[in-house]
Amino acid sequence: MTPHTSSGTPSRVQTPQSSLPATCEGLLPWIKLSPAIYLFGMAVFWLSALPAYFGAHNGITSAGTPIGSGPYALACFVGAGLLLAAQHATRPVRVITPAAG
Repeated sequence: MTPHTSSGTPSRVQTPQSSLPATCEGLLPWIKLSPAIYLFGMAVFWLSALPAYFGAHNGITSAGTPIGSGPYALACFVGAGLLLAAQHATRPVRVITPAAG
């Protein structure tokens, strides 16, 4: 079915094209920096919490709060670091040209 305007004439429908580039080179600066900022913040918060984490008894700190999962936080940190490294990895770009014919 063809979309119509209010006057009954067929309207032109345009397919929206993505405005985001396929590679990291054309991204906005904050998009490139946000994973690094996240990792930095995560490292600062966990490093500041380590004394209470190691001083906890039965999973409860001296302040009465439960501890988080250290192995899970470490796995998240490693995973996010690998994703950040992959984002900035350089690899050759393969250009596909249409066949003449």
